[in-house]
Amino acid sequence: MAKAVVGLILVSVVAAGLGYWLGSDSQSAVVEDRSAEIESPDAALVDANEALAAKVASLEEANKTLASENSELKSEIAKSNVPEPATSDEVSLAEALAISFGEFSALPELRDTDWETLAAAIIEIDDDVVKLEAALAAGEGLDAEAQQRIFAQQAKLQSYAIKLIGKLPTHASGNGEFSHPISVANMISAYLDVGEQPLSNSQRGEITSLGEEYNRSFDDLNSGYDDSTYQLEKLLDEVSLKNDFVSQMYGALDPDQADFVVRPSIRGRAALDTFSPAVMLMMKATPLSVDSPADLRSALVARVSAQFPDDQDRLANSRVFDTWVQEVESLLEPQPRYLHGMFKAEEATVAGYAQIRALKALADELGLSEEARARLRELQLMVVPRVNPAD
Repeated sequence: MAKAVVGLILVSVVAAGLGYWLGSDSQSAVVEDRSAEIESPDAALVDANEALAAKVASLEEANKTLASENSELKSEIAKSNVPEPATSDEVSLAEALAISFGEFSALPELRDTDWETLAAAIIEIDDDVVKLEAALAAGEGLDAEAQQRIFAQQAKLQSYAIKLIGKLPTHASGNGEFSHPISVANMISAYLDVGEQPLSNSQRGEITSLGEEYNRSFDDLNSGYDDSTYQLEKLLDEVSLKNDFVSQMYGALDPDQADFVVRPSIRGRAALDTFSPAVMLMMKATPLSVDSPADLRSALVARVSAQFPDDQDRLANSRVFDTWVQEVESLLEPQPRYLHGMFKAEEATVAGYAQIRALKALADELGLSEEARARLRELQLMVVPRVNPAD
C-alpha cells in the first residue's frame, strides 16, 4: 500500500497610493484695507521670528538629549553583544520554518504550511502502513478500512505536494518537489515535534548544513548537463543526491528518533516510506521479475527487442546484455513478491544507471539514427530486476 504522493499542480497584491491637492481662490477675497488687521508689518515679523527661534532652540535641546540616549544605547548593545532586531520578514520566516536553507526557504508555499497537521497525517498513515505491510508479508489480504484511512490522510499530502509543483527545482515534477530536502527536513522536524521527540538546536544546525550542501551539489550537477544527457540520468542523479541527504539526516538523529520517524525494515522503500526519494520513481520504475538470475538476460533482451523488432537477432547475441546483468548482480537476491515494487532508492539507482549505460552502448552497436537516440534520451522509464523466491 502506498504512502507516496503521485503529484499533479497550485496573489498578487495591488497597492494604490492616495494623493490630495489643496488650493485656495485668492481672488475671491477683496482686500480694501489691511491696516486694521495688523499693528505693523515689522512688529508681526519680529514676533514670528522670536517664536520660531524659541521653537528651534527647543528642538535643538531635544535633539541633544536623543543623541545622548542613542549613544548610551549603542554602548550597551556593544557590551552585551545583542544582535540588531530582526526585520518583520525575518521574524516571520523564523517562526514558519523549523529548518531553513537556501533561497527556497522564503517560499510562501512552505512558510504557510501547517506542518503539525501534515505530520499528524503522516503518522496516521504510518500506523496503518505498518499493519498492511505485515499483512502482505503474511500473505493476507489488505484491510479495506485501513486503505480508506490511508487515502483520507493521503489527500492532505497530495494537497501539499500540488501547491509545491513548479516552486522547487526538480527533474520529476510532482513528487520531485515533495521530496526536496527543504520539504523533507521540515516534515520530519514536525513529525518529531508531534511525537514529542523534537530536534535539538545542534541537530537543526547539522541538517541545515546538509541541505545547503545538497543545493550546491544539485547546482553543480545541472551545470554539467547538455543535450546529450539522458533525462533518466538527471532523474537518477537527483534521487541519488536526495537519498544521500536523507541518509545523512537520519545519521544526525538519535537512534530512537530515527526509528520513530520510519521503521528500519521499510526505510527507503518506494510506496512505504513517505520521506524516501524513491517516491520520485513511482510510475517511472517498474519491477522486472524473473524466477532466477539466469533468466534475467533473456528478459532484458525481450524487453528491448519489443522496441527494436527489426534487430532481434543482433540483440540476442549482443554482449551488452551480459554486462547489464553483471552490473545489477547485487539486486538479484530472491525477495518476497510483494516487495518487488517496493524497491529502495539505492537499488533503483543501481538498476537505472546500468540501463542507461546499456542503452548508450546499444545505440552505438545498432547504429541508431539521431532521431532514435533523441527518443531514448527523453525516456524516464526504467526497470528494476527482481528475483522471485523459490516456491
